[in-house]
Amino acid sequence: KLSIWGPEPTELMTERLIGENGAFVFDWKARVGHPTSQSVHQNRGGSLPRPEPDVSVEDIEPGDVIKQKNWRVTAGLANHVQPWLNSLAYRVETEDGTIVFAGDTEPCDTVQELAEGTDVLVVNCSTPGRHSARPGPAKGPSQTSAPSTTVRSSSAKS
Repeated sequence: KLSIWGPEPTELMTERLIGENGAFVFDWKARVGHPTSQSVHQNRGGSLPRPEPDVSVEDIEPGDVIKQKNWRVTAGLANHVQPWLNSLAYRVETEDGTIVFAGDTEPCDTVQELAEGTDVLVVNCSTPGRHSARPGPAKGPSQTSAPSTTVRSSSAKS
């Protein structure tokens, strides 16, 4: 079983992609039912009948905590494209260490709080400001200044 947690509308998007009437229904039905796909599944150690996707999906909000046996994930709001869509950053904690996935966000207090004391901070920075099509400062996600600001402001180790 695959468990998925994400901001609203994760449940709706998952249903529309792989649900019984989703965009990829024909693909996964072929992968479950076609003899060649079944053979590949068996060659990889699976048994027949090949199961349909078994997914548990839950929309979560900032502040929610998901706990499992060997790990814990805390969600926090990441400034991205609100109010059109909420984005979350995640702090993953295990006995081996912590990592924060902040995605494509502007510097913000919630991501900085999640990053406090983490071993690794992962932030998307695909648009270096000095290489923008229009010169000059631009406020928004993906600027290289966003992760550097967050790292400097927190006690993240890397």
